[in-house]
Amino acid sequence: MRSVLCRQLACCAALVASALCTRPAPGAQSRFTRTIQAASPSVVKIASSTRSLLGGRSRRTTNSGVIVTADGYIVTCSSTLGTSKTPEVTLQDGSTVTARIVKRNSTVDLALLKIDRTRLKAIPLNAGDLPRVGQWVVTIGNPFALARTKTDALSASVGVVSAVKRVRGARFRYTGPVIITDIIINPGASGGAMIDLEGRLIGVCGPLLLSSRSNTQLSFAIPVSAVRELLDDARGVTPSAAAPGDPDRGYLGAYILDDPEGKQGAYIQKVVPGSPADAAGLREGDLVTAINNTKTPNGRRLIQALDALKSGDSARLVVRRNKVQTTLTAKLGRVSRPVLK
Repeated sequence: MRSVLCRQLACCAALVASALCTRPAPGAQSRFTRTIQAASPSVVKIASSTRSLLGGRSRRTTNSGVIVTADGYIVTCSSTLGTSKTPEVTLQDGSTVTARIVKRNSTVDLALLKIDRTRLKAIPLNAGDLPRVGQWVVTIGNPFALARTKTDALSASVGVVSAVKRVRGARFRYTGPVIITDIIINPGASGGAMIDLEGRLIGVCGPLLLSSRSNTQLSFAIPVSAVRELLDDARGVTPSAAAPGDPDRGYLGAYILDDPEGKQGAYIQKVVPGSPADAAGLREGDLVTAINNTKTPNGRRLIQALDALKSGDSARLVVRRNKVQTTLTAKLGRVSRPVLK
């Protein structure tokens, strides 16, 4: 396992080195500044205390988080919270609020916090498409706790996407593709926001992965699709391609993305148990290349095609699984609850 991670880190290091040669276009600086200023109020400082099992002493750690709803839901890295049950969240105005942990998912290393505040500035979430290699991105967080006082500004870094691929490691359990960049995500910045130049959240900054053999570090972010899934689960909302407020739209019950390896087709990241997709035999990792005789070159095309169908309609899906092509037919269901956009 270590050797696999070493090879991947070495490969990604080469991609990062090539990305460093990229220079922003004229006028990009002002755009970066506007994007950072607009998104910063949605990024928070988080302080948590972890108690030692041996000495009984508590150790205070700091990291970052992102406000994802106006009514107080915040996403961050689960591993940085340690054993803390009531982390403290400091907002941009300097006020500190005690948060409760609503949900933790160690598989994706994400945690969802809730504070008793309303009318917060939530960061807009990207539609779910994975970023392209070479795309400009910005990270905002609190590396090394540089923002020491309550009103200190957070730190921002600019870079490009070096790779979008799966990473395997002994302590890394997430099986989906991660966003690898040339930005160094230092301790304390984990849980912060990775955004595009439109100010939309495309991922949550993860902790550094370190290869003990090559002493190579890898900076990455967990894609926003995992954030949506965590938030949906916590709120009891069923994922669907249907638009909010229109229960007649067809419901498939699958998380749909572009293929992380750039292949033609719509990548199925997760299938909701008991959904029409599950009943039809659709599985995680499937690549849908066509629906009702219409090609689906990416995830967005499949979502658009599903949005045009009604509940009760049949969706004939051409699926590629482990290099074998098959055809599945799903009878679309009805959306019983509002769908979170």
